[in-house]
Amino acid sequence: MNNDVSAPQRAYALVVGIEKYDAGPEWNLNGPVNDALKFVQWLLNRGVPSENVFLFLSPLEKNNAQLAQMPVAARPPTFSNIYTTITVTLRQCQGDVLYIFWGGHGILTLEESQRLFCANATEDTRQNLDFTSLLASLRSTYFAAQSSSYSRFPLQICFVDACRLYERSRDTTLSLPSQTFVYGEPLRRPCEQFVLFATKPGNVAANRNDMETGRFSEILLQELEAHGQWPPNMEQLAMAVNDRFQRLHAESTQVQIAQIPTWYWFRNGDGQEGSVRSVLARERQNWGDATEIDEESFSSGCNTRDWRDWEDNTGKKGGGTSPIEVSVSLLAIFA
Repeated sequence: MNNDVSAPQRAYALVVGIEKYDAGPEWNLNGPVNDALKFVQWLLNRGVPSENVFLFLSPLEKNNAQLAQMPVAARPPTFSNIYTTITVTLRQCQGDVLYIFWGGHGILTLEESQRLFCANATEDTRQNLDFTSLLASLRSTYFAAQSSSYSRFPLQICFVDACRLYERSRDTTLSLPSQTFVYGEPLRRPCEQFVLFATKPGNVAANRNDMETGRFSEILLQELEAHGQWPPNMEQLAMAVNDRFQRLHAESTQVQIAQIPTWYWFRNGDGQEGSVRSVLARERQNWGDATEIDEESFSSGCNTRDWRDWEDNTGKKGGGTSPIEVSVSLLAIFA
């Protein structure tokens, strides 16, 4: 992953922490605001200008005081506020790195679309942001710099601390509303997108209400502080986070820790068309049944796109030499 791109002064961030929803106290969480503020502080400590941070918070009443000392103004994390900031404000910005940090409730559709609930979600409306659609938009010409094929943010790093249970797991007969983001053609110039999810598809992301933090966010923030590199080497960071969870599995005697973080890595290709499943079939032909890729995780969140090459942390490579998009499950790698 390319780390020779960025000065902190040219970084931007969209940071969301939602503890209180319009759906009522049954949806309350105690921790996402604290985690979001710690992530903002991490950015500021490394020299990211406060005006480059777009912060959206919905705290529990008892946590309102946490906002007082933060030098970044927070807005309510409604769908409209966040969508407008992305499609209007961020599209007028240009930098080296875009960070997205989201803590709150989430769900996966049966079509493998990651949805993140906004603060104005109710049991009936369930207002949500289509995160999978956002990723596609960010790596397309919709977010290209004016009159060019270069991305406004050539490096995009996302951290999502939210559940990934499938929609059918929820006790509701109402459909999930959807508003996708506009996207264009794949960018022809270098653009990397790295997404670290708190858990694999179909699983929950634990929130530690007593500690006012998400289990994933707690470990992530500790590893970010220990990492020290700017921007973070995301392969190393993801593996360090995964290793911490593996140790939790091994050391846990009373609580079963089923949560396994998953990372997705996209790099723009050469424009040829293809399908994820055809690439999986080819790689299995090249490497046999020992190829350790989780097909469900590989295809999750990906539109039809050709990957002529891929590489995982074992050093296995597929065919081709062009820049690539990669989607790898840490569970598959470390199983």
